[in-house]
Amino acid sequence: MRWLKTLPNRTGIIAAYDPPAMRVLNGCRQLGIDVPEQIAIMGIDNDEHLCNLVTPQLSSLDRNAERVGYKAAELLDLKMNHKKIPQTPIIIQPKGVVVRRSTDVTVIDDIDLAEALSYIRESAVLGIGVDDVADHVNLSRSTLCRLFRKKLKRSPKAEIMRVRLNHAKYLLSQTNLSIRSIAVQTGYKTVEHFTAMIKRHLHVTPMSFRNENQIFVIDGEQKQK
Repeated sequence: MRWLKTLPNRTGIIAAYDPPAMRVLNGCRQLGIDVPEQIAIMGIDNDEHLCNLVTPQLSSLDRNAERVGYKAAELLDLKMNHKKIPQTPIIIQPKGVVVRRSTDVTVIDDIDLAEALSYIRESAVLGIGVDDVADHVNLSRSTLCRLFRKKLKRSPKAEIMRVRLNHAKYLLSQTNLSIRSIAVQTGYKTVEHFTAMIKRHLHVTPMSFRNENQIFVIDGEQKQK
C-alpha cells in the first residue's frame, strides 16, 4: 500500500496471477484510489469466480490452462512409457485478455455519463435496458439519450448492444459453450432473439461466426478452424 501511494495516475499493473491482483485491487480500495481511472489492474489465469467476485470486476489473461494440462499429460505419458521427451520448450499461446471493469477506462468528463457507461459495462449482459440505466444514474430516459448522443454520438441502447455483442463474440470464438448458454450469458431469454441479434450485426448465424473464428491451439500455436 505504501508503494501504491507513490504511483502516478494512469498506471497499469499486471500481477503474476489473479489473487495478487485482487490484493492490489483491495489495497487501492482502502486507499481511495479509483480503479481503473487512476490505476488499472490485470491478473493472470482468468479464474472467473475470483474475477467476478471483486468490485470492480478483474480483467485477466486467459493463459489456456486446459491446453497446458493436455500437453503436460502427453509428456507424462511419454515418460511413463520410457519414450523420448522433446528437449525444446513447448510454448502454449494464451487465449487472450478477458477485459473487465478493472482495466476498462474511458476518459469522460461528465460524471453521469461515466457512471452510466460503467453500469452498462458491468450489467449489459444481465439483460438491462435503457430505463434501467436511466434509473441507475437518476436521469430521465430522454436526458440520458441526449447526453449519450451529445458526448458519444450514439444511443444508450447502442452502447448496451455493443457490450453484449463483444461478449457474445468472445464466447463464440473462445469457448465451447452451447449457443443457448451463450444467449443466456449475454442477456437474451431465447436463442431466437440472440440469433437475430447476431445476424443483424454480424450478418451470419452464431454457428457460422463460431466456425469462422473459433481459436484453438496445436503445438503451442493458435489456429483458426
